[in-house]
Amino acid sequence: MVLAALVLVVPTAAIPVHVDPDQVVATISPWIYGINTWPSLPADDPRFTILRCGGNRFSAYNWENNASNAGSDWFFQNDGWLESSDEPARAVTKFLDGAFARRGGGMVQLSLLDYVAADKNGDGDVRNTPNYLDVRFRRNRFTVQGGKPIRGDADVYQAQFAAYLAARYTSPRRNGQPLWFGLDNEPGLWSHTHAAIHPLKTTYAEMIERSAPLAASVKAMVPDAKIVGPCGFSWWESLNLAGAPDHGGRRFVDFYLQELKQASANAGVRLLDVLDFHFYSEHQDTNGRRVTGRDTDEVAASARVQASRSLWDGTYVENSWITRDILGNQPIDYIGDLQGRINALWPGTGLGVTEWNFGGGHHISGAIAAADALGAFGRFGLAGAMLWELDAGNEPMNRAAFSVYRNYDGRGSRFGDRALAVEWPVADRDKLAVYASRHSDDPGRVTLVAINRSPQPLGVSFSGLTWPKGGAPTFVLQGSAAEVVPGPTVGSSFDLAPRSITVLRLGG
Repeated sequence: MVLAALVLVVPTAAIPVHVDPDQVVATISPWIYGINTWPSLPADDPRFTILRCGGNRFSAYNWENNASNAGSDWFFQNDGWLESSDEPARAVTKFLDGAFARRGGGMVQLSLLDYVAADKNGDGDVRNTPNYLDVRFRRNRFTVQGGKPIRGDADVYQAQFAAYLAARYTSPRRNGQPLWFGLDNEPGLWSHTHAAIHPLKTTYAEMIERSAPLAASVKAMVPDAKIVGPCGFSWWESLNLAGAPDHGGRRFVDFYLQELKQASANAGVRLLDVLDFHFYSEHQDTNGRRVTGRDTDEVAASARVQASRSLWDGTYVENSWITRDILGNQPIDYIGDLQGRINALWPGTGLGVTEWNFGGGHHISGAIAAADALGAFGRFGLAGAMLWELDAGNEPMNRAAFSVYRNYDGRGSRFGDRALAVEWPVADRDKLAVYASRHSDDPGRVTLVAINRSPQPLGVSFSGLTWPKGGAPTFVLQGSAAEVVPGPTVGSSFDLAPRSITVLRLGG
């Protein structure tokens, strides 16, 4: 029969995978397919839906003239690295212009620090200048005077920055796409990264004292803005703000949610729309190397393809200082932990990961970890997520993982926007991950992503779905080529290629 000729040989030990086509477990936000800006990012790349302008440089960014301070990343220097022009906000608008033109969204980081850079002198450590805070910086304000934007005095106003962008990108010009504002960046590290302007450890109390007024001012001036915070650097920051002196044994994420919820009630407007902590894996391979590096030998690759499980797998214990020294060899379960706290303390708050990376951006192991992360972001209903490319904006395999969900056939075909329930044995999570979706604009279509972490072929057998009589077309990312290519037409049981990501399209 023709069908038999199309179906690959069924392995005797195929892993059973059950998909319930009628059980939608989450709406998949388009904003999980985001990226942080790099000059090499094409403005019309269809794989990325939202661009974040943020990071260490934006904590002391002066939007009025585009001066910024590099902090510990480059000798605490003031310069024009973000943008040489003095056109207001050009360091941001040069990216957002393209994003909104192609119907993408934008996220902009606002500063919560007391000072922003005044000049672009590029002369090294500003602390070598006598009275440098008065000479090399300008005071940063979170609110506006009298409820109106102020510009032209000696200070720089963050709420006015937000209003300036909202006026430039009115809702019609934005084509209905979102404009998000982040409440600074990685505050638990300010005393290190920005020691020149914030030498003391960040406290719980100041996080609310700074965040609530700025969020309220932004919401007053840009009512449809989404506020994202605290944009922490890791799970450790969610624990105790990286060792805040006033933590008193309290979980920081709980304190942050409770205090901003109360502040929102007092202000009469929600002051936090998306809770956000970054995720750079701390997982180490058996040689003690962190997976976020460039190592791609088998030891490193075997560890990296497992690392993304710490986002979503409540049974997986990674090899890291977090699990050893803090959690007593228990799972991190990053998404489940944070979402559970949101559900308990402030339901309706979204969850975001506005920086993430698992390393290996030039290797299939990096693509596998990235594809697993993107699948989990959708499966668990995150509000948004943005890849931070560790290798200076040049990570072809990580970008290929986005192609799996956003352009797998080279003609714009995408993963669906409704996540379906999928089950496979817990014991096989070290080898397999599967994500399934429906399309709200084409209910008859189901799109699957099957990830083989193993260096050997892996048999899978699907149930619960109506399989096409002639087999399902596949599209595969594997090997060293950073490209998703057409694969074989398969029946409901078949082999996944070694270390590969396979897209299957059923119906539609």
